[in-house]
Amino acid sequence: MTSVNAFTAAEFTLRATRRMSAACGSVAAAMTALAPPAPDHVTSPGAIVAWHWDAGRLVLPATPDGTAFWPPSLACPGTGEMPLWTVASGLGTVYATTALHVRDSEPRNVAIVQLDEGPMLMTRIEGIPGDAVPIGLRVAARFSAPDETGARLPVFASADDTKP
Repeated sequence: MTSVNAFTAAEFTLRATRRMSAACGSVAAAMTALAPPAPDHVTSPGAIVAWHWDAGRLVLPATPDGTAFWPPSLACPGTGEMPLWTVASGLGTVYATTALHVRDSEPRNVAIVQLDEGPMLMTRIEGIPGDAVPIGLRVAARFSAPDETGARLPVFASADDTKP
């Protein structure tokens, strides 16, 4: 019962903060919703992220005032409070990129994407040759096919390529 009440209070705080920050233009306004709670046996921040990614949700931990942060941790930076798990918009901008050239194969890229919510993720950009990914490109998240362990990872593609 206590955890339900605490979750409700945290959700109320986050919603109120979003309303206030929407008027101020804060990145906290970019967050859309609290993520569904992970099962009780999924407790570490890494496991919580993996559980959501496997379900196709890009989640970010956030402070009670709505400020998203990365990497995930058991406590919010600076306050030590428990983080809230929010569903990110999945939109961002390529902040940095590099091409990996391996003999007898096409170049691959490694990129840092700054999400609209603020945090940066290391990832890859798909649908563009690895050595042609421009800094400043608007991108949208999608998830890779499950690998041999069943894990899915967020990857990005040009936001223009993801429009229906």
